[in-house]
Amino acid sequence: MKTRMPFILLGFSLLLLLLYRVLPGFMDTVYSGFIYRFLAQGVSSVMALIPFSLAEIVLYLLVPFLLFYLVRGVVRLAAGPYARAAVLWKKYLRNLGLLMVWGISVFLLTTGVHYHRLPLEDHLGLTVEPSAAEELHELAGEIVRQVNQTASFTRRSPEGNMIPEHTFSGYRKDIMKAYDSLAVNTGLKVGGYYPSTKPVMASRGMSYAFVSGFFFPWTLEANVNKDIPVFLVPAVMTHEQAHVRGFMRENEANFLTYLVVRHTTNTDLKYSCLLHSL
Repeated sequence: MKTRMPFILLGFSLLLLLLYRVLPGFMDTVYSGFIYRFLAQGVSSVMALIPFSLAEIVLYLLVPFLLFYLVRGVVRLAAGPYARAAVLWKKYLRNLGLLMVWGISVFLLTTGVHYHRLPLEDHLGLTVEPSAAEELHELAGEIVRQVNQTASFTRRSPEGNMIPEHTFSGYRKDIMKAYDSLAVNTGLKVGGYYPSTKPVMASRGMSYAFVSGFFFPWTLEANVNKDIPVFLVPAVMTHEQAHVRGFMRENEANFLTYLVVRHTTNTDLKYSCLLHSL
């Protein structure tokens, strides 16, 4: 039964994926809009008990774990009888295969299927059409105007650098409130208590890799590089929270980040999200 369960879960995940391709509207409502929300908000109560990024710890432990078993297998192969080593390697490969099946199944259930949900514009009742260069130029100019206007209400150092008015925890609360307001005003199912955003301890390494944040499907955590410029932190938190809420396409997460501007009174958050939109 232990070896069957991962494959049963994988089969269920693939069935969901097929249903999304055949009945996208129905699955968007039933799974993305209800079942996944229930799952994510349930996980959030557990993740709230862990003050650090569990995703980061998992990634730290995964590589040494795999290396340990690889080295152990090579040593056994060199030191012991071939028949015994062959049995051991067969066991290792089977366990590795089961681990991969578990990982793929959970990824599909929490992330993969959402790539096939209805586009965000369908939820918002918008029509997407090709835009002329002049329209894009005008829009960019309007966003620049809003950025400059909002910047005048943020705290600045004598050198002109932004001084955050809020803590990381404060941004988390205001982002949650903004998504709640967005849900009420648009009917978009993005409100509620989801796993909160967490700063990554190894943020310096993320900076070297040019990564500002990431969503970890196996713990439903949004993770943020705390070493990026302070004016980008709130927007990256908002963007990653869009993924937590089941909107996986990057352009949709970016647009939700822009929409949050209209649903918050936090000036730092407004400024960051507007700047991110450029």
